[in-house]
Amino acid sequence: MDELKKAEQSKRTGVGQPPPVSPLPRADARDQRLSRARSTQVSLDRNRTAALVLVLSLLLVGGGSAAYYWMQPESALPLPLPVPLAAPVPPPSSTAVAPAVPRADAVMQPAVLAVPAQATTPEPSAQRAYAALMAGDERQSRREYLRVLEAEPTSLDALHGLATISLRQGQADAAEAYYLRALKVDAQDALAQAGLIGLKGQANPQQAEEHLKSLLAAAPELSFLNYALGNLYAGRNRWSEAQQAFFKAYSAEPDNPDILFNLAVSLDHLRQPQHALQFYKLALSAAESRPVGFDKQQVKTRVLALQR
Repeated sequence: MDELKKAEQSKRTGVGQPPPVSPLPRADARDQRLSRARSTQVSLDRNRTAALVLVLSLLLVGGGSAAYYWMQPESALPLPLPVPLAAPVPPPSSTAVAPAVPRADAVMQPAVLAVPAQATTPEPSAQRAYAALMAGDERQSRREYLRVLEAEPTSLDALHGLATISLRQGQADAAEAYYLRALKVDAQDALAQAGLIGLKGQANPQQAEEHLKSLLAAAPELSFLNYALGNLYAGRNRWSEAQQAFFKAYSAEPDNPDILFNLAVSLDHLRQPQHALQFYKLALSAAESRPVGFDKQQVKTRVLALQR
């Protein structure tokens, strides 16, 4: 009886009762929540995958760009370009006055290029004109060559020299006129032909190439023909062939700074920096004793870049 009273009192006060239990969710509602959870997880996984792919792609692209950058030559592009053909005038083969002592750095002397000067004109001197040209005094050299040409209008020495000076001073039309006059004196004048090809060859490079090769077949030892052919190839970005032509010119005339420079440039474009560096240095050394067609400061800058 006492136990019944205690149970009734406990029921009224709620003491000793277990906590209420929430009813179980219905099966369809539970399935919907599970489906939504799975969809959310799939979406997150997809987003993470996409982000990972994007990051990897950026890394690959960046790595490829870096590899391309480090494969470039050891300084900023663009690379130096060859100096255009200012046909290296040979020293006079014959003069009416006693010739001066030959310079150690004088260019080769093709015997077929010059017509002997007349003995009746001792005062004008192609030798003095040439010496002034090699010393870099273009003004004095021009005066001397013009005096020679006035006394002997068919002097190839004077015509070659005046054409070279005109080219160095940026007077292409005047240079062309002197070369054409030289060809009127001697239609086989290889130096004048090479000079004209240097001026006009890019207009019809195929014809110019064939012409130079035919001249080289008859006189392969003439450095300026190989020099002109190398410039023709360089103008068409045929650097391997340009390097071969410049090397042949260098073999015939190893002390010519412009040839040394052009050979270095061709090697530079062929991604052979150590060989290029060697010939840049040789070009600078040769440039100490004669005028050049390239910017010596640019070469010094390039040398420093290749030495890094």
